[in-house]
Amino acid sequence: MIDKPLTLENLNQSNLNLLISLAVLLDEAHVSRAAERLGMTQSAISHVLNRARDLFDDPLLIKGSQNMILTSRAQTLKSQLNDFVLTSSTIFKGSEFDPSKIKGVIRFTMNDLAASLCIEEILTQVAEQAPFLELEYVRQTDSVSSQLNSGKLDLAIGSFKKLPKNVSSVHVGFERWSLLIGQRYHDNNIETLAESLKLPQAKYAVAGEVDTQLEQFLQQHQLNIKPGFTSGSMVVLAEAMKTGYLTAIVPHTLANALADNESLTQFDIPELSDTETRMVWPQDLNHQALHVWIRELIMTAYQNNVLCSKEADHAEF
Repeated sequence: MIDKPLTLENLNQSNLNLLISLAVLLDEAHVSRAAERLGMTQSAISHVLNRARDLFDDPLLIKGSQNMILTSRAQTLKSQLNDFVLTSSTIFKGSEFDPSKIKGVIRFTMNDLAASLCIEEILTQVAEQAPFLELEYVRQTDSVSSQLNSGKLDLAIGSFKKLPKNVSSVHVGFERWSLLIGQRYHDNNIETLAESLKLPQAKYAVAGEVDTQLEQFLQQHQLNIKPGFTSGSMVVLAEAMKTGYLTAIVPHTLANALADNESLTQFDIPELSDTETRMVWPQDLNHQALHVWIRELIMTAYQNNVLCSKEADHAEF
């Protein structure tokens, strides 16, 4: 809710793209026409409207008998936003994005092991290029979709069982998977994935693409996983594996981190394909200069420090 007029100070906490999109939406008073003008999907425009309703604490557009009707607050905003768009386009015309002058907060998520591997490069680059920008790491959960759509997250990197709704995404790379067998079971002569699944399993709590493959494998072989330990932290999962009392299917990144641990034996898993890692973000942030810049910075750091394969595509934003 905004209790005071927008100023340059509180505009930092808003979304410039949101205000521009809202100006078009109020001008059209029609979701599909606004989407066509902005080159966005109708679901993305609906997301813009929902965020704007939260921002201004007003419904803004309500259903009439035939068309959408602007509330009194929206009618006032329409005039103000039209002036704002004209003024901002004049101010920024011909100017280049300069991260050193940007203030604001970027909230991102990925699994905590990946974050621990690339955070040094991310923070170093931000400190040197955008010293006034604040970064906030948010622990990865299964609520990425709602967090992105509610504005609680600006971007996420992961292997998703199903891509969140109303987001844009880009390919980051591929992740291989390894089987870790605890020392207690070294004499069991485990040779296949099916055999390993009969032993106590350690599992990462956030669902990903590999879970779909594993579910299909279990159905085909009429197997059930024997649960042993579940963790919402990949770092904690790594520590749990050091006990030697568990088995686990883990990303090669985690297997590499435990490569020197004598209480574990590692195997490749031919039954499971490499999974795709993607970066996702709200569609209304597609062309925001700061977001484009930070997406490229974080993705590069992730590719440099997390992915075991260097075949990742460096996509254009």
